[in-house]
Amino acid sequence: MKKADINCKGTVPGKMYTREEGAALLCEFQDEIIRDFRTRFNKDLVNRKYFTKDLQAVADTYGMASDRKFRDLKCDLDKASETIASWWSRIAGEERARRVLSRILPGEEMEALFGVELQDGNEYTDIDSVVVTPYGVFVIEVRNVGQDAVWDEKGFMQGEDLAGTINCKELMLRTVLKDHMNVPYYSILLIPDNKIRITDRYGKIPVSCLSTVLSDIRGFSDGRRHISSKEMQEICGILRRSTRPELVPCPVDCVRIAEEYSWFVSICSGRKSESALKKIRDLIGKGPLKRPGTEVA
Repeated sequence: MKKADINCKGTVPGKMYTREEGAALLCEFQDEIIRDFRTRFNKDLVNRKYFTKDLQAVADTYGMASDRKFRDLKCDLDKASETIASWWSRIAGEERARRVLSRILPGEEMEALFGVELQDGNEYTDIDSVVVTPYGVFVIEVRNVGQDAVWDEKGFMQGEDLAGTINCKELMLRTVLKDHMNVPYYSILLIPDNKIRITDRYGKIPVSCLSTVLSDIRGFSDGRRHISSKEMQEICGILRRSTRPELVPCPVDCVRIAEEYSWFVSICSGRKSESALKKIRDLIGKGPLKRPGTEVA
């Protein structure tokens, strides 16, 4: 069995990617390993969903399942799969939010901006969306929580200080728009899956879903104009200059995975399969083996 030669076009530790770019690179790298695995071990039905299970079966066959390096390989491959799933879910959720927030009524004074990256000195923050209206400027935080969750009294959800994160983003927006401090600022948490239920015990930041977010934003209007058309244009102009794709670090080291996988197949090539060893043990278990020129008592 020859050494694995994986065409590693995957992610690099420390490099920043958009989620779309990172997920595409990880999928391409994952498919490269799966194609090699299929060829080597005659596993025609291997796919992304069941790949690590098939890998585990091969490791069992060659007696490598308890090897620490194999466990590292499996852990890293599982991490790649989890990252891909998480990123595609986040991308899908943000795209649904984008479509809904773009459904502004004809003649309605409202503008939604997406992927707003703000900087104040050495501090950076990314805001999923900022909606500018005559009655306020809204920070929209889009979150795919994956399941029903509780936003507790201290502002934590699923172990994260979500309230602190949102408040920091609103504070950064106020700082960047310091010439417009007189306008009302609000924050909204948007859950892009209408089936998810959030138990809101925090109670200080409204929680919306896709079916209600625009009406929730309009609900802040008290019938008065707090931001002039000229000021809205100025705010939107500042934010447009800061609008760019959000870049995130990838937690997956594809070079390391390629090296771990190459080690795995090289060990397999020099080791008898566990099934062959089992046959030998079974024969031994039935009694002494006859050797040429010997007699068995």
